[in-house]
Amino acid sequence: MAVNDMRSLIDQILQAPSRSCVVLSPHSDDAALSVPCTLWAAIAAGVRVTLVTCFSVSDYRLGGRESLADVTNVRKNEDLAFQRVTGSEMKLVWLDLLDAPLRGYDNVFVQHSPRDWDDVLRQHMRDALESHIHDGCWVIAPLALGGHVDHLIVHDMSLDVMSRREIGIAFYEDLPYACSWGPEAVATRLSAVAERSGVEAVPIGVTCEHADRIKRSAAACYPSQFDKAVVVKLEEYMAQTMRVAGVAERLWLLQPSDAPCPVRGASEGLD
Repeated sequence: MAVNDMRSLIDQILQAPSRSCVVLSPHSDDAALSVPCTLWAAIAAGVRVTLVTCFSVSDYRLGGRESLADVTNVRKNEDLAFQRVTGSEMKLVWLDLLDAPLRGYDNVFVQHSPRDWDDVLRQHMRDALESHIHDGCWVIAPLALGGHVDHLIVHDMSLDVMSRREIGIAFYEDLPYACSWGPEAVATRLSAVAERSGVEAVPIGVTCEHADRIKRSAAACYPSQFDKAVVVKLEEYMAQTMRVAGVAERLWLLQPSDAPCPVRGASEGLD
């Protein structure tokens, strides 16, 4: 069955034995800002959602750098607050990997996938993700708009897992970075996905009742990460998406036209 909207995507997930979806978030606030309506709708429909935060260890909070343990604990508590916004049914997983500045990146916006990133980190992530991502489940991962190195790594690893698992996969537009990047940047990222996977991505619109309230409530869970100006940008971006596409959020789904989802081997041959 072709998946062409959020309702049909949820139906597809619920038809799988695991009825599960794994959402990959590079940092604690990324999925919460980008796809809170998607998660709320999926959980409300009975999908088993696991939110995996990859680079969950940090010493940065709004205003500067503080104790590593304190900031990491604050971020996890903010994730727990977001969990309550979605109805508390979502499972939270933290991989406890160091974020980019703690790994020595002075500039985290590298724009292109870092092919030379640490093999030990790559293997650790692969093992961790494959322990949560099983055949038949769906994965929602960042498109990596903005070129943040951690987003690019998580994006790469989602395609890497896709080459070894029988899964469906969709990408979300990374917020708040998407606020500063136009349609051309989205097209560039989608072109890179198609070149690497051999599959064209198709848009999936997400609408839900009280989308603006859900968005604001999700953003309010992360006061350590950004100020009111970012929230205003998020609201403007949703208004633009509603005006242009009539949806609150947009996913980009990899679905071969001649194959049912989940799909296997669409990215065979990835290094």
